Amino acid sequence: MPVRKSATRLTQEERDSLLAAVVRMKANITNPDVQEENQISVFDQFEAVHLACLNVKVPDGSNVNMGHQGPAFLPWHREFLLWFENELVAHGSSIGLPYWDWTDHEGTNTKLFTDEYLGARDGEIQRGYFAYHAPETDSNSFSKPEWWPDTLEGWRIKESLSHEFGTTLRREYIDRPLAVPEDVRRTMARNTYEDRGTMIETDPVTGRQVRQPRGFRNRLELGNRMHNFGHGWVGGHMGHPYTSPNDLIFFFHHCNIDRLWAEWQKNGHEGIAYYPSDSSGEDEGHKLNDPMWPWVGDALGYVPSKLFEDAPTPDFSSSNVRTAADVMDMSSLGYVYE
Repeated sequence: MPVRKSATRLTQEERDSLLAAVVRMKANITNPDVQEENQISVFDQFEAVHLACLNVKVPDGSNVNMGHQGPAFLPWHREFLLWFENELVAHGSSIGLPYWDWTDHEGTNTKLFTDEYLGARDGEIQRGYFAYHAPETDSNSFSKPEWWPDTLEGWRIKESLSHEFGTTLRREYIDRPLAVPEDVRRTMARNTYEDRGTMIETDPVTGRQVRQPRGFRNRLELGNRMHNFGHGWVGGHMGHPYTSPNDLIFFFHHCNIDRLWAEWQKNGHEGIAYYPSDSSGEDEGHKLNDPMWPWVGDALGYVPSKLFEDAPTPDFSSSNVRTAADVMDMSSLGYVYE
């Protein structure tokens, strides 16, 4: 059973095992028989799917953001992370997907964003495993590990998946505070999963009056120093929904979100009663038993607006349909948090 640990508390052996698996995913081409310019790696398929999910025409004819700005934000990403974690293990990781605890400020700054781990947070990545050039080649003087694949010339982002940020992984240094424990506590204290109303709170960091979402999902996704803030704090590719999964920190970030949801569920909010029902009036894809694209099996009528010839998404037509109901119980999904 994969164990999900804090990304800042991994041993060096665990960290190296994880990074080696990620780099192998980047080097593993899923469609080697097509022209090289139309090939895509296992890792890049996650970016392609996440980009496509932002605007999907569904069978009722409407266009829906399948994974954001609605109830399915949490179950959609839980399924997405399961898929990613399975690939990590298949590519040799000895641990499950780590989570980024935003309240661990020291570990974030002194361990995560270093050349030995995720690379710096100050513009284009120039050194380490996520630079455009492989270690010990061109401008990347970082030592190449023995597990580095001979076929991988560097961490390069496909142009069609890079938006305006370029093909070199990029972040931006932003000097502002990450979440503090009180931010998390207030989010976890919400008793309703979905509530688009707002309330006034005193910000625990600035002391100012701020308007915050009332619902748990709403505050976790949109609230102060929560999901949206984390993306912007890292910046660059991670800072834009079109490009964020190009950066490994995306998966650590969403793993922490899933961890908080799992804790909230265990703290008296378990089961389907805390998720919008099929009669709730939510968008297609966001109700309890709606198929979540791309895990819709062979169903017709799902047409993403952003699909690229050089970045094909996996074919899930022979796979089981996945719904929010299928991922409500984390204990049945085969992983645990430590």
